[in-house]
Amino acid sequence: MGEWFDTAPKNRVALIRAARLYGNAMWMAESAPEIGWLLLVSAVETAAKCWDQSRAGPIDRLRYSKPELVKTVEERCPDLLSILADEFRDSLGVTQKFVSFILRFLPPPPTTRPPTGFQVSWESDDLNRHLRRIYGYRSNALHSGEPFPAPMCEPPRRLFAESPEVPEVPLGLAVSTLGATWLHEDTPMLLHVFEYIARSALKSWWSSLRGVDATR
Repeated sequence: MGEWFDTAPKNRVALIRAARLYGNAMWMAESAPEIGWLLLVSAVETAAKCWDQSRAGPIDRLRYSKPELVKTVEERCPDLLSILADEFRDSLGVTQKFVSFILRFLPPPPTTRPPTGFQVSWESDDLNRHLRRIYGYRSNALHSGEPFPAPMCEPPRRLFAESPEVPEVPLGLAVSTLGATWLHEDTPMLLHVFEYIARSALKSWWSSLRGVDATR
């Protein structure tokens, strides 16, 4: 176990926090799947934030997210740039951090899958769009009290009694329940699929930490 933790303290802290959030998500997934969604997204976000900080400094991230602002500050008061970058270092590009982390550590598609029409597309552009929508739902749930779409919280059910395959997406072109209606494109995947993606991405990131300089 020691070699797995031979990495920077900030990585260890992020890893433990992400693992706790993942574990809590698994406890809640069956009884309160909407909470399971929140905790799984938060687990990935915790790791993504740590991973992103190791890739670029605060000024570079500010320059990427707010190029016009950086240009103006550099022209008028360059001494303020480092102060601004440090002030906003944790709030810049939060959705992009989340999406980029998963795409970087994305696992292959599940080995057992339903027919094509019931699958989540593993194409990068499609996943990018799906993950952005998922992170948007997470933000709405935390900041506006809007729960995750009910169809995305449905448990996996077999398509056919004699077959182990289960759908990866909610069924139908649209679903109405609990006083709301969601179109198929509004519900990109079911919870068990995101759990597979999140768990695999976190494990791959964990493995990658063995090569990080422990003094960083």
